[in-house]
This record gives sequence, structure tokens and C-alpha cells, in this order.
Amino acid sequence: AVAFHVEGDGRPLYERASELGLEGIVSKRTSATYHSGRSKTWTKTKALATGDFVIAGYTTSQRAEGLASLALGEWEHGELHYRGKVGTGFDSATLQALLQRLEALHAGAVPLDGAPKDIIWVRPVLSARIHYANRTSDNLLRHSVFKGLRDVELSAPATTVQRKRQTVRHPS
Repeated sequence: AVAFHVEGDGRPLYERASELGLEGIVSKRTSATYHSGRSKTWTKTKALATGDFVIAGYTTSQRAEGLASLALGEWEHGELHYRGKVGTGFDSATLQALLQRLEALHAGAVPLDGAPKDIIWVRPVLSARIHYANRTSDNLLRHSVFKGLRDVELSAPATTVQRKRQTVRHPS
């Protein structure tokens, strides 16, 4: 563990810790005296990883204004693998706009192995920026938060992968 002292705004330190893949930072109120052990004057801020993941499907709920969560996938060796769901980080306008886009992508969708049965599958042509705490032993994202949407570049040459006798196109 590396220990050093930084005064002032801790955001740049936190961002650098995240970039380096460190667990996070610990901070203390400047006015508080040092006491060994846990106390309310010390705060632990865990670093979050960030990545782009393919939107492979979604779930719905009346309570969640239609869209409840996104099912995420990740390309690995030309094959799309399920990485879990994200159900936070959306505002009402984003939920409605995203659901409308996803409903138009049902045709040609392929279910991913290891995913829950309640997912409505879509063609993997959209990508989302996701913050997450870490990955489980089976490579699912933990504590994921939606941070934005980006279209996968469709102008790139497509490679084709066979899965369950259906075709999935990887846009790279």
C-alpha cells in the first residue's frame, strides 16, 4: 500500500487512482485529529472501473417506466459473452428514448449463454459506457451504473460469428 498526503481537492487523486487500477483512496477531514481505527472522520472512496459494453437486451417493469435494466455483453475472441445487467444511472427521458430504440432491434437478436430468462434480446448494435466496482469470478459486472450511450461504429467491416445456428455480427 502506498501512503502519502494530499491537501485540497481529492478528485484528481481519485481519478488517478482509478486510472492506475488502485482500490481507491482514503481521506480524512482536515480539522479532525488523527485516531487509529475506524471513525466518521475517515472516508474510504472505492475506485470504479469504466468500460464500453454491448447492449444485448433489456428487461421491462411497470415500476421502472418500461425499461428496468440493460443486459450487457462483451466481445471476446469474436464471440459475444453475457456480462450482467445494469439498472441504475438512467433518467426518465433516457429510459423512454432508449426503450424506443431497443424495441426496433428485436429482429435478428441472439440470446447469450448464462443470462437470465427474463431478458428481451436485441441485435448488438448499441454500446453503453458503464462504471462498475469489479467483476465476479464468472466475469459478471458488480455494482454497474449506466453512464451514457454510444453507437457501435457500423462503418467498420463486420466479422461474423455463428452462435446457436444464428449469426451475430461483430462491428470491428
